[in-house]
Amino acid sequence: MSQIYKTAILALVLMNLIETLTGADLTPAIFIIAVIIVLFGIPFIGRSFKIITIIFFLAGLAILIWCKLPLDAWMTAFNSMTGLICILTVMQLFTIPIEVGKYNLAVGHLLKRICRGEGRLYLFITLITNIFSCILSMGSVPIVFSLIEDTAKKRITNYKRFIATSISRGFSLSTLWAPGAATIFLVGQVTGVVWSRIFFPGLFLALIGITISSLLELKRYKGSPLNQGLETEILTCEEKRKAGQKVWHIAWAIVLVILLTMIFIRLKIGASSSAVVLSGILVFLVWTFLLGKNFNIKGGISNYWHKGVLKAADLAPFFVAIGVFSGAFQKSYLAVLLEQSLQGVAHGLGLFAVILIPLSIMVLALVGLHPFISVVLLGQILMTLQLPLPAITLALCLTLGSSIAYMVSPFAGIIMTMAKFTDSTAVDVAIRWNWLFSTIYFVIGISLAYFLGMICPYL
Repeated sequence: MSQIYKTAILALVLMNLIETLTGADLTPAIFIIAVIIVLFGIPFIGRSFKIITIIFFLAGLAILIWCKLPLDAWMTAFNSMTGLICILTVMQLFTIPIEVGKYNLAVGHLLKRICRGEGRLYLFITLITNIFSCILSMGSVPIVFSLIEDTAKKRITNYKRFIATSISRGFSLSTLWAPGAATIFLVGQVTGVVWSRIFFPGLFLALIGITISSLLELKRYKGSPLNQGLETEILTCEEKRKAGQKVWHIAWAIVLVILLTMIFIRLKIGASSSAVVLSGILVFLVWTFLLGKNFNIKGGISNYWHKGVLKAADLAPFFVAIGVFSGAFQKSYLAVLLEQSLQGVAHGLGLFAVILIPLSIMVLALVGLHPFISVVLLGQILMTLQLPLPAITLALCLTLGSSIAYMVSPFAGIIMTMAKFTDSTAVDVAIRWNWLFSTIYFVIGISLAYFLGMICPYL
C-alpha cells in the first residue's frame, strides 16, 4: 500500500510538471490521483491527524452531495491543495544534496560560531524562513528545517518549540508582503489595492512581528546558554574550512530557485505554485550533478524514496481533505448564508468591523475554514460597508488577520507540517506556543494598520 501511495505522490508532481510545460489540462487525472492519495494515504497518518482528516473529508463530501454540486466543482475541490503537496514533495528533494554533502553540519558549525545565544539563533531562523517563503511559500519549510534540525536538537533544550514557532511565524509573516503570497492576491482582488501599495506597510508589519516574536523568545531563553556541550564536532578541519563555501552553495541554490520562479511567473509558465515546483526540480538536478561521483547520491535518492517522500507528503491526505471541505463550502449556498449573516452583524458594528473582520478570519480558521475563503467572504463585506477608512487600511487588516490565522489554527498547513516535523501536536504549536505572540501582535498590528492608513492614505 505504501508503494501505491508514494507512486501517487510522485505521479502528482509529474502531472503538475506536464501541465506547466505543455499547457495541457490534466484536471481529471489530478482528480483521480487526489482520490488515490486520500484512500491509500490515510493509514500512514498519525492517529490525531487521521481523525481530523477523516472529519474534514467526510464533511466536504457531505456538502458536495447535499448541495448537488456538479463534477467540475468536485474536481476543483479535490485539486485545490495539490499544488502545496507538489511543493513540499519537490523541496524535500533538497535534503538529498544537503545530507549527502554534509551541508547541514556545515550550517551547524557556522551557527555555533555566529549565533552564540538562543535569541540570536531564533531571530536568524525566523528571518531566513521569512525571506525564503516570499517566493518558495511552503517549499521553504522543509529546506529550513533540514538545515537547522541537527543544530537545534544538539544545542537547544526545548528544540521542538524553538523550531516550530520560529519557522511557523517566519512563514506566516511573509504572507503580509511577499509578491507570491496568494493571500495578498486575493486581498487585492477584493479591495482593489495593488501589491505595490501593500508591500512597504506589509513589510513593516512583518518586521514588527519578527521583532516582537524575537523579544518574547529572548525573554524566555534569557540566561539559558546554548547546550554546546551536547554537540559533537564531526567535521574534519578541511570540512570546517569549507563550511563557509557550503553555506554559499545553499544561498545560491535558494537564490536560483527564487529567480527562476520569478522568471517563470513573469513568463506566465504555469501558476505560481507550479513555477516553484519547476524551479525546485531544475536547481536540484543541477546541484546533484555538480556534486558529482564523490558523494553517495544513489544512497540519498534511495533514502528519499523510502523515507523522504513519506516525510514530505504524509500530510497529503489532510491537505486534500481540507481542500475538499473548503472548496465545497465556497461553491455551496452555505457560503452565501454565512456572508449574509456576518454582513448584518458588521453593519451594526460600523467602525469596529475593522477589528471584527480580521478576528473573524482567525476564528473561522480555528474551525477549519481556510483563510483564502474567509478573506474573500469577509473582504467583500468590508468593502460594502463604506467605512470612513482608506482601502489600504482594510487591505492591511485582512492580510494581518489571515497571517495570524495561519499561526493559531491547528488545521493550517504550516502548523500541521511543523507539528509533524517536530513530532508535536498541532494544538501545542498553534495554541500553547503561539497564542501569546499572536494576541500581542494582533493588538499592535491592528493599531499600526489603522494609523498607517490614516497617515499615508496614498501609500
